[in-house]
Amino acid sequence: MVGGLPSCLPHLETPVDRPVQGFVVGSDGPSTTFNSHWMAVLSSQRFLVLNGSGAPEGVLICPSASNSQTTNWFEAPTSPTSDMGYAVYPGKDATEKFASSYAVNSFTSSGRQWGNLTLPATEWFPFVFWNPTPTAPAVTPTAENMFRVKNSTRIPLVFDGLFAHGLDPNRFTTRHGQVNSPRAKDFKCNMVFLDGHAEGISGNNLPTAADNLYSTGASNPMNTNANGRWDITLTVKPIQ
Repeated sequence: MVGGLPSCLPHLETPVDRPVQGFVVGSDGPSTTFNSHWMAVLSSQRFLVLNGSGAPEGVLICPSASNSQTTNWFEAPTSPTSDMGYAVYPGKDATEKFASSYAVNSFTSSGRQWGNLTLPATEWFPFVFWNPTPTAPAVTPTAENMFRVKNSTRIPLVFDGLFAHGLDPNRFTTRHGQVNSPRAKDFKCNMVFLDGHAEGISGNNLPTAADNLYSTGASNPMNTNANGRWDITLTVKPIQ
């Protein structure tokens, strides 16, 4: 049990205190880039305690997730109810692997900007994606100081999904609740928030395909919590 939820996050231990700095993670896709995936980063820093054994050695899989492996981390689900199952990620070295059916609050590119932003777009989220390969833009993003972040009870860190949301609303997987219902409000996506609590968020209180998450300035719905329509806030600082 975590935060009163059924055993959806059995191996996740959230820290008592928020980390001073956000987490820098990244990879250029399914590869053997060691110690870069968010599970490996959290495990090495002891924010995440994994009890799994064997191959993969660390297991963080939702009991309600599809029992299928996705080999492309960036594959886009067709809807929030389309469960991509789990993926296997590299750990600290060739001897370690992690399997997970969860995602983190992060962009999926380390490009400098979208629109007219002056900072790397990935900096607006608690998990900062950085692709250090030569083909990536020559930009090293900086993670935000988590003690400066407001609304910590509403900013998700880890949730049902695959790898990271990447500003795709379909990557918030609503695999809980009345899964046969035609109404989004009957589905839930379980999340662990920045303040450490866990909660199931109804599908009608999450971003949808109708939200323009790539808009900038005051009009961006991530700055205003979509004017109260969402139960979550994605960014750790206002997008400008």
